[in-house]
Amino acid sequence: FLHPLHLEDCLSKTQRPKLDHDDDYLFFIIHIPIFDKLQRVSQSREVEIFVGRGFVVTLNQEDVVPLERMFAALERDAGLRDRLMGRGAWFLFYNILSRLVEYMFPMLDKVDTHLERLEGEIFTANAPHLVKEISFVRRDIIAMRHIVKPQVAVIRSLEQVRPRFLQENSEEYFGDLGDKIGGLGLARRLLRCHRGLECHLRE
Repeated sequence: FLHPLHLEDCLSKTQRPKLDHDDDYLFFIIHIPIFDKLQRVSQSREVEIFVGRGFVVTLNQEDVVPLERMFAALERDAGLRDRLMGRGAWFLFYNILSRLVEYMFPMLDKVDTHLERLEGEIFTANAPHLVKEISFVRRDIIAMRHIVKPQVAVIRSLEQVRPRFLQENSEEYFGDLGDKIGGLGLARRLLRCHRGLECHLRE
């Protein structure tokens, strides 16, 4: 039923997102950034998703916080289960992706807040220490951009998917999700911001 190449993808970590579909199911791979507090940098977490008529299967080899939170909430709340799982597999798939995408925004907000705090310390704190802290933030933003950027096109492509098993209009679900992840250009703005801050400190 499931293509051997898709199963092989699930057993080995891939470096890029993926979207395949045939008459029976859709196979989707997405990567999201998860902040590693020990290394002080975002690491990629891969999630594989199979979607077909009446089923959604998610696979991940490492902890993915937004998925854990979502599934825990579904176990606790019967009303939430009815709302998310009672409208078909495609609607549930959309909500899973939406949770994964929305999880990225608070991460970017924290980076922005951290940069503002460092900016406020320019004239009161030790400059070498600030440069080091900014370098950590810069590394994290670059890591996030490296993870997020390839996801944009593949999520937008979901708007055009019309597998035979699908009854719903995919554009209705995924049009707004493409807009959301496109908004993650905030990372680029943050990168420009801290580059200017770093240059100011070195002066």
